[in-house]
Amino acid sequence: EKERIAQEEAQKAAEAKRKQEEAQKAAAAQHQERTVYVARNGAASVYWYNINNMPRNTRFDRVISMTEAAAITAGKRHSSRE
Repeated sequence: EKERIAQEEAQKAAEAKRKQEEAQKAAAAQHQERTVYVARNGAASVYWYNINNMPRNTRFDRVISMTEAAAITAGKRHSSRE
């Protein structure tokens, strides 16, 4: 009886660990798929999460959107002013 209970507890612990790992992977994937905004037709070195937080003198007709993963791959970083 004790062995069965121990085995069930081990299965529950393994299941909880698997669910936690899945949640972490999903969160990381969501973070990489987040839309960001880059000024100067993508030539700017920084990106913004919210287009409304960009400086007022931004030429909004030259702002492009991309995924955060693509921005990081292109060597861009998150703006320190946001």
